[in-house]
Amino acid sequence: MYKVVKVNEAVATRTIGLENIETGVSIECFDDSALVSLENFEFMEVGKVYDCKIKLFGSFVDYETTTSVSIRVKEEIFVGRKMMMKVILDKELYYIPIDNGNEVSIGNILNFEFTRRDLIQVEDVIHRDYL
Repeated sequence: MYKVVKVNEAVATRTIGLENIETGVSIECFDDSALVSLENFEFMEVGKVYDCKIKLFGSFVDYETTTSVSIRVKEEIFVGRKMMMKVILDKELYYIPIDNGNEVSIGNILNFEFTRRDLIQVEDVIHRDYL
């Protein structure tokens, strides 16, 4: 569960500052849901708490680099119609698409480089790209 701490509006997208109410970790997430659907995440309000699924946007790397992080695969799960890996990064849960022939096993520790965090589901509303 995440508490919305700030919303930064741009012309067509926005970033949302979230705080995990269980761990206290603060993150910033990209939200482009209003570009692709009338059913989007515009309902989110500062100060309110929501159940969110957040995708790490990036790619796997074969070895550890100065910009990579180590993630542990927790499970495979559908978000909408897309199969995702639920992963753990520093006690936080995130999602990464399973594609390009990624072979994963539960418990694997993998190197991943990401450039942003994307909101892909808030409560029962799923980002249109995952339907």
